[in-house]
Order: sequence, then structure tokens, then C-alpha cells
Amino acid sequence: MSLSESSMGDHTVFSLSDRFVERLAAHQPMLATQMGVAGHDAAWGKHDPESWQDLKALLREVRSELVCLPPSDRYWERLGRRVLDDYLAVRLEQIERGEPLRDLNNIASPLQAFRETFDLMPRASEADWLAIAKRLESIGQAIDGYTACLTAGRQRGLLAARRQARACLEQCRVHSSDGAFFDTLAQQVLDTGTSSSIQRLVATGVQTARAAYSRLGDYLQRDYLPVCSGKDGVGLERYRFATRSFLLTEIDHHAVYHWGWQEITRLKQQMDTVIHRIEPGESFREIVRLLKTDPRYAVDSPESFLERMSEIQRDALERLNTRVFEVPAQVRTVEVRFAPKGSTLGAYYVQPSEDFSRPGCVWYAKPANVTAFPLYDEVTTAYHEGFPGHHLQIGVQLSLGDQLTRAHRLAIWHDGYGEGWALYAERLMGELGFLDQPEYEFGLL
Repeated sequence: MSLSESSMGDHTVFSLSDRFVERLAAHQPMLATQMGVAGHDAAWGKHDPESWQDLKALLREVRSELVCLPPSDRYWERLGRRVLDDYLAVRLEQIERGEPLRDLNNIASPLQAFRETFDLMPRASEADWLAIAKRLESIGQAIDGYTACLTAGRQRGLLAARRQARACLEQCRVHSSDGAFFDTLAQQVLDTGTSSSIQRLVATGVQTARAAYSRLGDYLQRDYLPVCSGKDGVGLERYRFATRSFLLTEIDHHAVYHWGWQEITRLKQQMDTVIHRIEPGESFREIVRLLKTDPRYAVDSPESFLERMSEIQRDALERLNTRVFEVPAQVRTVEVRFAPKGSTLGAYYVQPSEDFSRPGCVWYAKPANVTAFPLYDEVTTAYHEGFPGHHLQIGVQLSLGDQLTRAHRLAIWHDGYGEGWALYAERLMGELGFLDQPEYEFGLL
């Protein structure tokens, strides 16, 4: 119980938030695994159109309870109420607009989340592997429910862009292929010494998972791609809602668009200056080619790359803790790993579990059979995804249990703040002298 809650009994946003997180975890077990809320690792929950109506009813119920809470003059109580109300309002509008019915993209949509959920599940005991086996066994139902959502969206004219759908089709083909991620689970369970019955369950579940992704890929190719729009633009009305949900404020979209082009011009001028420091007289295209292909700017093995990225995290934590940031003890560990084959190329961060038993982790997805790993844009990315970017940001948020509500710490994320901090962290590291080579500064820009 938080200090804010202890003096007000159960009539606080802290109590309401605790109950909401438990109900949300039961409704969305994948989110429960991400948050590290125990008890849901063997389930998927429903993913069909009806499930979104169920979630809408839950959100409305919680919002009604929130409105009925007695007045409070306590700062953290008032903050918790405002944060939760903003979150509920945005989520409700997303559902009412039908956004879950076209939630298909190449980075962060249910298609990726089904696969990535397994990355977050422990594999130390028989019980852990049994949970994995159960999820493998039932993943087809979850993916079929998601397909039903896409079909409902298609029938209403709510579609993802063709380029997004095509990229997702390619991911499905990888996940359903021989030697991809799911096959590695079958091999890993053999190496752990678990019982033969669980090994058989995992082996059978692997085939189920591959078949489910194969069906989803067939659906995208046969039914979805042919009716997708070739335009990436979403239109001003939908863009207005997206910016409001990202920023929780209204903006002058035309003024911001004009400002954006001014920023591009400014950044281009800065890049030209940095290019001259790297290789005078070269063009932008030639500098990018040089930084991607010249061995001077790369490491030569996957092992060397991971060690370099880990070293960057350790060095930043050691040099900045107590000098620039007060880093909670639970946040002083950040893992670095390669994402499985078929993941979206790039880097992404996964938060620690609620109790910090699972550390935060930066995942790197690289093309297959890569032998050289250019570093020019990876150093700044490490600061963005790890420390002092998302890892510090989310880790501190999770550690403030006596000030922030459980929903605020675990479940609420707005991209304007979330990505805004990580982008600021990149520039801050440049100002602090950590981007000490011109190619790293170029990577930032």
C-alpha cells in the first residue's frame, strides 16, 4: 500500500488502479506478461472483435468509478487521477474509432506481439516450459481472433496501408518457416532436461504456432493485401486524433508541419558540417555508404557487437549515476540481446517486470548472415533504447511505487513523452561528450 493510499482507505485512485491493473491483466494476458504481473503466462485471452467491446466496457466502468472518487488535495492522488482519466479517454476513443480493427504494422502490432511474448517468458523450470507449451498450443486461437478483427476492419473500410501489410506478410512467412524462432524453442526445451511429456507438448505446439502464422500470412496475401490502399497517408482527421493521443494536447497541425520542414533544413545543414569532418567533399549518399561498408566503422562479429553494446550501457551507467542521474538500484542492470529471426529490423526496448526479477532489455534485430556491424548509428540508438533513454525512463517510473499508481507505472504509455524522452536522451549524451566521434554525431542526426 502506498503512503498516499494508507491515509484514505480504499477510496483512492491507488486502490482503483490496483484493481484495474489486475482486471486488465486478466483481460489481456500478453500485456500481463509484458508488465510482469504473475498468473497469466499460460493464456492469451480473446483477440476477436468482441474482446474489444469487452475492454470498452471495462474501461467505461473504471472511468465511472474514477469520477465517483471523493475529492482530494493530495498531489500524487490528483496526478494519478488525471493520468488515468487521460489514458481511459484515449483508449476508449481508439476502440470507438475502430483502430484495433486495422492494427497491422511492421513494428508494433499484435502480429509481432504474439511472437515477442515468448521472449519475455522465463525458461528456468518445468512450470515455465509448461506455460510456454500451453501458449504454443493455443496461439492459433489468438491469431484467428486477430484475423477476425482485421476482417471486421476490412468490411468497414478500416485498413492498414499496403506497404505495412506486405511487410507483415513477410514476417509471417519467416515465422512459419523451418529453422525460425519457433523451431528454436523445440531445441531449447530439449537442452534443459525437462520431462519428455513437456518436450512433446512444446514440439507439438511449435508446429501449431508455425501453422497459425502460415494461415495469417495466407489471409494477408489472399484477402487483405488486394484491398489495401497504396497510400501511406491517413488523412488530417485521423492524424489529429493520433497526435492528440500521442501528446495529450491539441496542436496547430499546419504550423507544426511547417516547423518540421524547417527542422529538416536545419538538420541537413548540421549533417553537411559533420560530413566534412568525416570525409571532406563527400556527398550524403557516399558518407552513408562509407559508414556502412568501411571496416574502420564496424565490428566484425555478432559477439563483438553485443559486447560493444553492453559496454556502452555499463559505461554510461557508471559515469552518469550520482553525477547526472540518481539511478535506483533495481535499474542498474540492462541486458542486451539479439532478437530472433523474423523480428522487425532495428532495436527495441522491453521494460523490466513489475518486481524487477526480469531486467529491462534492449533487443537488436539484424538481417540474417550479417558478418559486419556498422556502429555509426548504433551508439546513439543504444542511449535511446537503453540508458539513459527508455531504460532509465521506465525503470524510474516502475520504482516510484509510493508516488505513482500501479497503472501509471505499468500500463500507461504516451508516445510523445515516451519517445520524446528517449530522443532527448540521445541529444543529452551528445552534449555530455559521449558521442565523441563525428560518425556517432552523424548517426544522431
